[in-house]
Amino acid sequence: MSLAHSSTKEAKDLLEEFSKSDRASEVEWLQCAIDEGEFYYYSPNDDEERRDLIAMKLYHKKFNEIYDLEHEADKHKFNMIVYNIEIDALKALLLETTDEDEKSQIEIQLSVCNDLLTIEKGHYESKQYDINLMEKVHDKILQQITTERYKNLSYTFFDSFHFDYETF
Repeated sequence: MSLAHSSTKEAKDLLEEFSKSDRASEVEWLQCAIDEGEFYYYSPNDDEERRDLIAMKLYHKKFNEIYDLEHEADKHKFNMIVYNIEIDALKALLLETTDEDEKSQIEIQLSVCNDLLTIEKGHYESKQYDINLMEKVHDKILQQITTERYKNLSYTFFDSFHFDYETF
């Protein structure tokens, strides 16, 4: 536990190394010590480090938001494909039919599909714009982190590390 509370990289590394040894199973509290060692090692020591740690959490949050936006964009892209297929089918039917009432109905449906396709394109382009902006913000957040030990901090770290007054 002395290693766990020392808040140094060397202590953290020693605990992780010991956890792989043959004697690790003899120490019941080893995982607790590893977790505490990680907590103390990554705990901020001043306002700048606190800001950097919050920034790293935000960096990971933005990554998830980008993923969600990409999923939404993919839905719009899929819908665009569907409408294009339907438009092609309607155009083919329009060429084949001789009935004027049927032609009129096909033209109406074709117009509706074209309008829906235009709407989907607009949504897709909007999501792409949002993704591009979010990626720039995401990258800029990482560039602004100056505390070296936070630069490669995994998103899973934040599963167990929370800030006072945290809203995100």
